[in-house]
Amino acid sequence: MWRLSPVSKRSFLVAIGMLVYLVNPLLAGAECSLSFLPIEESKYLLKGEGFDGVAALTFTVDYDTAYLFAPDVTVMGGNLLEQDRGASAPPGKLRLHILNQDRNAAFEATIFFQKRGDYPPVINFVTAEATDPSGAVSPVPVQMAAPVNLPQEEVPAATSPPNDAPPSSQEEAAELLRRELGVPRTESAPPAAPQKTKAVFERFRDFSGGKSLAAFRELFADVDVCCRQTPSIVIADGKRTARVAISGVEAGDGPPAFTVRGGMLVSAQRGSDGEEWIVVVQPFENWWDVSLSATFANAVVDFPLTVTPAIGIPRGKLAQIKEKSYMLRLQSFLAGKPGKALSKYPLWLREYLYTANYLAAREGAGK
Repeated sequence: MWRLSPVSKRSFLVAIGMLVYLVNPLLAGAECSLSFLPIEESKYLLKGEGFDGVAALTFTVDYDTAYLFAPDVTVMGGNLLEQDRGASAPPGKLRLHILNQDRNAAFEATIFFQKRGDYPPVINFVTAEATDPSGAVSPVPVQMAAPVNLPQEEVPAATSPPNDAPPSSQEEAAELLRRELGVPRTESAPPAAPQKTKAVFERFRDFSGGKSLAAFRELFADVDVCCRQTPSIVIADGKRTARVAISGVEAGDGPPAFTVRGGMLVSAQRGSDGEEWIVVVQPFENWWDVSLSATFANAVVDFPLTVTPAIGIPRGKLAQIKEKSYMLRLQSFLAGKPGKALSKYPLWLREYLYTANYLAAREGAGK
């Protein structure tokens, strides 16, 4: 029976290790490739190839929150963990996990952001790690179409490039990568910037006219011509939902991106007539600042929902208040009985809360 000397044993183990490294395409990194491509302003494509031997992929997109916010993701060729969708904690680092349960060789992840101001969007870097079926993790390099996107005032002064210089703009670099990856160019114009609509509670804050039930009721009218909320006022008890119908928008080739602030996105689907989108939102308990953002092919919608916390007065009693005695009842509420817990809020907000609860109760009684 023969034995290996210590030196021969070390050489044998090194040789075995090198053989395993070369045989395993994931560890060798010879097969996997990732590219990060800007396809529209605030919209990016992460494309992976050679991932049939990969069980899961984790990637991190580091972005500047001064220019981008509210990320969302759609995936083709893999399964995105639902708890990661639209998540970014901490803000500025979008970390996502894609499961490759069907062992697809290729996948695409489209990442949508909302954009702040007129500055160009800023992606700092993208990193990725692949996990094989045994649980081994290894980094995967990411080819980016362009280096860090600097804000305009930080871009160095242009010089005359030589004839063989690389592309001088992000758009030119993106076009070259589009051709290389075979990604069709989108001919439609980028979505228009969202036009901010005042929420009803903001109208109460800015209201300076004569106070009356008729004047207050008028502040709830015509919130947004492209969106309809049902019911028109939602009590934020953590259970009730609002149905928002969005019309006059085009979906484009990909699905629209929806994000909710101050609540949870329950569902989103195209209406039966194909002319609108139906989105169901569940406001968080005791919130009144709730909004829905939606990015379509031709527009970005930023719709503030009309939401109010309950004020501790039974809906039946509120619904029975006559319009003639409304202002008297409101003054009693503002004086502290009931509603002492709300006394810390400014006057305009307490007027909004009481009026919103009253109108919601009347609407419910009417039905």
